[in-house]
Amino acid sequence: MVAEYIFTGMRLFEGISAESFENTLGLAFPADIAGRLKALSDSGLVRVFDENNFRAGFTLEGMMVMDTLLGEILEGYI
Repeated sequence: MVAEYIFTGMRLFEGISAESFENTLGLAFPADIAGRLKALSDSGLVRVFDENNFRAGFTLEGMMVMDTLLGEILEGYI
């Protein structure tokens, strides 16, 4: 369920949020996935909209290589 939610949500322009993840799945947002997304934001492939209520999505550059990035983000979940 975690992988499917992230995989589907990151394909949307608005991306994913920890709050929506937690409300939908009833699970805490995985810290390792948040860390991977933050690391990718440093390279300009992901944008983090809100650090306090974690929300992230791909940049235009990230969308061009999203399949590869999703494999990295979801390592250990798929």
